[in-house]
Amino acid sequence: MLLEFGGSRQLFPQLGDERTRADLLLKLFRRAQTQLSNSELAGAEPVDPLLERLNAMQPAERARVFAEWIRSAMPWVNARFSAEFTPNADQFKCFIGVGDAAAWRRMEAEIRAAVPTGYFHGDLVSIVNTGMPGRAVCYIELSGYPMTVLRGLPTWRASYQIENPKIPTHLHFDATRFRHPISPSMDELNRLADDYEWFLQAIALGVVRRKVDAGDREAAFQPRGQYLFEVEPGSGEWLQIGNEFAIRSNGLPPYYREQVINAVRSRAGGLGPHQLLLLAALMRHYQQRVYEPRLETDETGAQLPSPSLPNITARRLYDAWFRRARATDPNLGPEALDAALARIAEWTDSVPDSSQDAYSWEVERPVDKRILKAELLTSEARAAQVLERGRQTAVIPDPPAAPAVRHKLFVAGVQRGPFGLDEIRVLLARGEIDSTTRAWDMAQDPKSGKWGTVADIPGLYGAMDGAIPDPDDAIPDPQ
Repeated sequence: MLLEFGGSRQLFPQLGDERTRADLLLKLFRRAQTQLSNSELAGAEPVDPLLERLNAMQPAERARVFAEWIRSAMPWVNARFSAEFTPNADQFKCFIGVGDAAAWRRMEAEIRAAVPTGYFHGDLVSIVNTGMPGRAVCYIELSGYPMTVLRGLPTWRASYQIENPKIPTHLHFDATRFRHPISPSMDELNRLADDYEWFLQAIALGVVRRKVDAGDREAAFQPRGQYLFEVEPGSGEWLQIGNEFAIRSNGLPPYYREQVINAVRSRAGGLGPHQLLLLAALMRHYQQRVYEPRLETDETGAQLPSPSLPNITARRLYDAWFRRARATDPNLGPEALDAALARIAEWTDSVPDSSQDAYSWEVERPVDKRILKAELLTSEARAAQVLERGRQTAVIPDPPAAPAVRHKLFVAGVQRGPFGLDEIRVLLARGEIDSTTRAWDMAQDPKSGKWGTVADIPGLYGAMDGAIPDPDDAIPDPQ
């Protein structure tokens, strides 16, 4: 086409001249329109190479290709699709995007027949036009499944612990302030619960102790509330094992785990019944005060407690230590435990700032932990003295009051009363009755009792209650 306009030698000077440039561009535009029109009239429609290849296949081979294509497009989700939840066919959507929808619809019946059985039916397949010949895209969507059927990644926590020291996966230096985004598996939960129970026992038995917070300066480079463990008993070397949040999230540090457990077992194994009862009372305090469940309002407006892991663990330790104490000394009952709990400030020490060890959304109010005084953990005799003082100072309930003596009187042909002794004395003083007036002791059975006289009533003195209106109590009149 360039030769028709004199070649490049003549074209470029014309393009450089403003007077000839417009005429040249108009001629080129019209020449291009003419050639395009001629090619459309002479040439055939463009062929979709994908359609051409599929049409060349045998029906069986085409069905296999369609089946594999749709199966590979099925949504993948790590969930338990079983009796708990099975998706219905109408929860799926299937779209097939092609360059020429009209041409592909000639194979629509084959595509619908290739849908895998047990998922959704072919009627849900929709062919849509994308305007991109030579390419077909299958999109399948599953919606409406409950979140409870999703499975967590089984190795996420191990991977987190391995990779986090290399490249931190969070921006805050204190990872213990945040809960993990993925729920642990049941095996992982059981292991974490066991580790936390050992940790709570270690606190109660003095195996670990809370480090005093040094203030904001130390908190700027390490999490608050660190707990210390004496690696070698008697060495005085107490090393940090993490705070309560870290142990709840990750368990006891593997390096110290067996040492902590062995130390707890060693101390708990030598305890007497009175020491065990004090520990049970301490765990009762943890359950009811330190880890008091936060009240949650349900859809009906009822306020219900929502126990946390620490609350449940404290209750388990209370039950275990109380049973051990009763098994060793049956005389140690709930009364002794309640008396000790009422005087807990006398035989325990407070752990400053330990109220910060619980998540605020788990407890009703922040309360510091308490621990047994050191001498009580080493001496069963001193623990027994504490409980004995509790029994001596316990409030003894007053004996039940004796039942009031009351009588009915038969005056002027009518039963009156019943009256107390003081009221009968007043009636005597007024002259309304005398010593021969018939009297009925209300302690008698109406069917077998007998009427007596006022003179037969013992102890006509003392202040008594006011009279009670005459009821119909089936007492017969005197003969």
